[in-house]
Amino acid sequence: GQREVIVLHKLQGMSMEDVAEKLGIGLSATKVRAHRGYKQLRDIIEEELQN
Repeated sequence: GQREVIVLHKLQGMSMEDVAEKLGIGLSATKVRAHRGYKQLRDIIEEELQN
């Protein structure tokens, strides 16, 4: 899912291409999952900062 893509890409330093290959999904699907995951993280952080 989104978390797995972000962990592999940002925390483990894998390229998007390598993440896609490891997960057995297309590169575009990997990028979509990353984009959605980062948006969700931004929303959570913004909400926490407002409280």
